[in-house]
Amino acid sequence: MPATTSVTAAGFPADFIGVSWATTPVMAVEAVYSATDGHLIRKLTVPMPGGGLGDPRLSPDGRTVIFSRGQGTCAQTIDTVPFRGGREQVLVPMTGTGNNAINPGDPSYSADGRYLIYDTVPCNPSGHVLLHIRDLSTGRELTGAGFLGVADSVFLDHDSEVVFAGPGLEVGTGPGLEVLRMPSMAVTAYPVPRGCRYQALAGTETETELDALLQCGPGHQLSVVAISPRTFTVTRTLIRLGSCLGGETISLAPADPSAMLAETYDACLSPTARGDYRIVKIRAGQAWPVTSGQDVPQSVSW
Repeated sequence: MPATTSVTAAGFPADFIGVSWATTPVMAVEAVYSATDGHLIRKLTVPMPGGGLGDPRLSPDGRTVIFSRGQGTCAQTIDTVPFRGGREQVLVPMTGTGNNAINPGDPSYSADGRYLIYDTVPCNPSGHVLLHIRDLSTGRELTGAGFLGVADSVFLDHDSEVVFAGPGLEVGTGPGLEVLRMPSMAVTAYPVPRGCRYQALAGTETETELDALLQCGPGHQLSVVAISPRTFTVTRTLIRLGSCLGGETISLAPADPSAMLAETYDACLSPTARGDYRIVKIRAGQAWPVTSGQDVPQSVSW
């Protein structure tokens, strides 16, 4: 992985959000970390029975963190907690029980904070993952049944488009990106580059560019690429992170869209190996680790 010691932290926020697993997933908490060295600053939640935290996102006004909260076997809600600390609250509850339960997850805000994107996953294995867009000012759901298979959804073009990685992503097959246009809810698919797959997406505050983690080839070559918001094709490679790295999340700094935060893991190691996660800061074609090791937070974001 490329690393530099001469690049300063100018342009980066002072901290980021991540899920601290501590020693076990059951003890996981949402927490704020230093963007300088990756050290924990403060915990935002407390461990709860059932464990399972993920998908943290900071609201556009910087006041609230939204995230997925596991409540046990096939039970999950979308919760919020104040960024400065406070009471955790359920924003989107699960519906149904047992095999008929429907669990919300993967939340994300529009740039103006008006809309919430999330998906629902059924406990029934024959069910489908569905996309939801909720108007938080009215509580109205803008999407209906049939919007399938979403991952890392982001708003673009002044909140008039939602872009996400399509369902069934396998190397070299299936749709790469899908674009949902509001208010018509028409969906257009765009292919992934041959032999590659998108791992995660991130939109800029200006909503004029889409960035992604792109994994290619049998060597798991991982790059951060820029994607045209008009043609939805890769326009340039921002930085190559290296081989044998898999991508989990990517987040752009609201104050500086050229500054990115990526969470990666070593795909060459066993999935149960400890210490294989890394948090990487990326800016102006350079990358350097914030931290790595057994206590690295997961599902990080700005």
